[in-house]
Amino acid sequence: MARLESQGKLGYYPTPERIVPILSTYFKAPAPFRAADTSVGTGEALRDFVAYIGQEAETWGVELSPQRADKAKQILDVVLPTDFLSAKWDKGSTSIIYNNPPYDNSHLKDPDTGRYVRLERLFVVRATQYLVRGGHQVIIIPREQLGDAPLARHLAGSYEQIIVRRFLDPEYDAFRQVVIFAIGKKKYQTPKGDSVQAIADLALSEAVLGIPTLEESTQKFTIPATPTGNFKFEYTPVSPETFANVAAEVSPVASTAFIRETYVRPLGTAIYPAVPEKIGHISMEISSGEIGAIRFGGIV
Repeated sequence: MARLESQGKLGYYPTPERIVPILSTYFKAPAPFRAADTSVGTGEALRDFVAYIGQEAETWGVELSPQRADKAKQILDVVLPTDFLSAKWDKGSTSIIYNNPPYDNSHLKDPDTGRYVRLERLFVVRATQYLVRGGHQVIIIPREQLGDAPLARHLAGSYEQIIVRRFLDPEYDAFRQVVIFAIGKKKYQTPKGDSVQAIADLALSEAVLGIPTLEESTQKFTIPATPTGNFKFEYTPVSPETFANVAAEVSPVASTAFIRETYVRPLGTAIYPAVPEKIGHISMEISSGEIGAIRFGGIV
């Protein structure tokens, strides 16, 4: 039921209001920068995050819900009403990315495990390529997802420093969320096993007490300036007619399985029992209308 509720909201779980100003204390920006949000919602979290840093910034957002995207457009510079994984976005175009992805499985299967890949991993890995060298990613995901080995390996190999803090109480109890400050994007280098394991071990239940609670930071990481040049940040709109055509192409109505499962025997066609029927069987068939009865001189 919880997963169905999440899907009904398109995986939308906005960052609690009191968390955002604390996140901003980890950063400083001596020059204008570009900030983006992979699941921007109605835009308040990204807007406030940038405002608390206190430097001019261009704000980009991606939001799947058309209604929320319309609201976000009123307070951010550019908002794409589409799925983050479908956005056309130039690499190396963004200074810092705010990433609170949907908490759910994707439709892709991991070839090594056969399990569906989590959206958290896909969003984090995809977002990394859009950062400038030295850029940062602020990631909010359930703590258990740190145990995803490919995600832990990506974080350890793609960033200079990984800082993990858990949500404040009582917010932590809702989804057991942690904040990952992925600091200083670098050219990917295969990480050592112990650095990957150190991240993955934070998913263990006994590790939760060892994760510091999120609080204001005195150490501030510098956000790189907005890169020069024209960068693509767009999507391809899909018309209702296109949706209808695609749906028709993948419709199961004409499939053998659908026909077999929905087959209804026409009235009057013969019944061929697998075994000889008894009186009880015939009585049920008559009462259900499956077979008719003809009266002969008072005898049915």
